[in-house]
Amino acid sequence: MRILVTGGAGFIGSHLVGRLIAADHEVLVLDNFSTGRMRNLSSVLGSRNLKLARSDIRRIPGPTGVEEKKTLAASLKRKLTIDLRNEASGETKRYEPEVECSYVLPSPFGTYYSVLRAKRERFAMDTVVIDCGRSITEILTMYDGKPSVSASRAIMHSAETMVVELAQAVEERVGVTIQTQDIMLATRKGLAKLTAEGEELDITELKNEHVSRTAGIISNEVQALVGALPSDAEIEHVMITGGCAYLFAGDLKLLLVKKGIVKPTVQITVPEDPIIANVEGLEMIAREVVT
Repeated sequence: MRILVTGGAGFIGSHLVGRLIAADHEVLVLDNFSTGRMRNLSSVLGSRNLKLARSDIRRIPGPTGVEEKKTLAASLKRKLTIDLRNEASGETKRYEPEVECSYVLPSPFGTYYSVLRAKRERFAMDTVVIDCGRSITEILTMYDGKPSVSASRAIMHSAETMVVELAQAVEERVGVTIQTQDIMLATRKGLAKLTAEGEELDITELKNEHVSRTAGIISNEVQALVGALPSDAEIEHVMITGGCAYLFAGDLKLLLVKKGIVKPTVQITVPEDPIIANVEGLEMIAREVVT
């Protein structure tokens, strides 16, 4: 049976998810992770019966429908009250801007826009944008120059799931418990060795193995989404962005070509600053609309 569990990363929800998977059910966990934690699901992260999806009104996933976007955009057109306080002087100022125009765009559309502007191009017909975030990977597919709702998706396989699984693998192999935040920090700094419980551990082999595994899952999702596009679609550009692009970009570039998802001649771009590329693009759009 296929079962949806909302709030499945919370304390109670995660226990329910564990029991359902143990009973051989297929479970989709929907959580915005405001209070839920990935570690609550650590015992089932490797299960093929588990799918994870993050939903948060502050981010607009690619699959969001046109009417939903119009409704949200309309709700944002109003007078705002913003209080700013100077922590040094204690002085508070109130601003009341009037929002006259609102555009609701799928994340990570900003990256698509900023990368093309840097190349002095207006748009690319068929494009895939892979946003590798810390706790979520967003895949936005553009068809005929427009976001494709049916071929875009947000998945939970990300740096965070990779790190949780890596910590488990280290503990199983050498019997040493290592903190996930320590692994995340080490990978960000490019360190190969960590110290845990007084022991120095070289995690290079295991890290590479789990990075490749996660990149493989992401590339499989991209393959499925591209396959859902109309038969005349031909991906001409791929953009790999986000705060954790440094982890997966190398493997993704190889896998996308190896699996035949894109042709070897396709441009695969990693922005100069993948962390702020999306924000830069959205700012460009806002400035162009205003002026």
